[in-house]
Amino acid sequence: MLFFSGGSALRHLCQELIAHTHNSTHLLTPFDSGGSTAELRKCLNIPALGDLRSRLTALIDPNRKDYRAITQLFSFRLDTHKSRDASISFIQELIDGKSSMISPISSPLKQIIQEYLRTFCVEIDKQFNYNQAAIGNLILAGGYLKYSQIEPCLFELSGAMSVRGKVRLTVNENYHLVASLADGKTLIGQHNITGKDTPPIDSPIQSLHLSSTLETNNPVRCSVSDINSKLIKNADLICYSPGSFYSSLLANFLPEGISKAISQNPNPKVYIPNLGSDPEAHGLSTEKSIEKLVRFLSHHLSNEKNRALKSPNFLTHVLIDHHSQYYEGEVDDAKWAKLGIKIMRCDLTSDAYAPYYDPKKLSKAILSLG
Repeated sequence: MLFFSGGSALRHLCQELIAHTHNSTHLLTPFDSGGSTAELRKCLNIPALGDLRSRLTALIDPNRKDYRAITQLFSFRLDTHKSRDASISFIQELIDGKSSMISPISSPLKQIIQEYLRTFCVEIDKQFNYNQAAIGNLILAGGYLKYSQIEPCLFELSGAMSVRGKVRLTVNENYHLVASLADGKTLIGQHNITGKDTPPIDSPIQSLHLSSTLETNNPVRCSVSDINSKLIKNADLICYSPGSFYSSLLANFLPEGISKAISQNPNPKVYIPNLGSDPEAHGLSTEKSIEKLVRFLSHHLSNEKNRALKSPNFLTHVLIDHHSQYYEGEVDDAKWAKLGIKIMRCDLTSDAYAPYYDPKKLSKAILSLG
């Protein structure tokens, strides 16, 4: 199974999936530009690594004795009320093995973490702002600096952490997301689109592209790697996951070659729409999100703005809960059936996980398609 998504939306689902399969691939967007991630990207000229951290920890074998210690360390954030020197001292205690947060972690993972943090401290600019920085992000940044790319770092960490799946960035580029709105505004940076760090957008998103800088809109193109293209083509099931519709899902398809790889895969492709409201999806019903997904993939394959909506090669199933009140508007089953797309209505929610999908029910439904 191959999942296109952002970092945090699938945490509970991943923890459920690894009880059934260790053969999943996760392609994540590298375009986050908010919070402490923005500081790391600015200082080191690297892609966003926070979603990788979130997905790696979600896929760790929970039977490891040091499972809790690993997840706590990777998610731990430095205190905004402490001085810069105090933050550096805390990291140095991790490197020296004196911190109670690293002592329970077994070898060789402990040594890898220490080596990556040591590299980070040597290379990072003295003006770097440590406020709210996630230790896991600093570890990944150190691994990136050691190898000058992220793939060897992910390979090494995944093995040492007992990650039950494959986690990769869609592209290894330090680019930024740009959204053009219906009212003529242009928003540069994912943090200006999501409605988390800034007020929610009040006009529908018309189009997305990438910029080489965050300061100005400097359109740029990039291509998917041969490895990622092969992973997409050979997947037994492709899943378009719930999460922020534009910045976590559609942004994955901006690199050239991804739409083509998807279209060449003959196996099922399932879209799982968001439950409830998505701040990015202003004016976008659930029905329109299905249409937007197919048109977006079609456009980036053919480069024809008005290509007809008739491509089941991009989508074969839409998985939704049988309670329609969870969605924005109704979904027309017959309309999509004519296009070769099956609307599957299942029991996917529970009181325990509202307003999100129940991971056990959702994983069972996804596995039934594979």
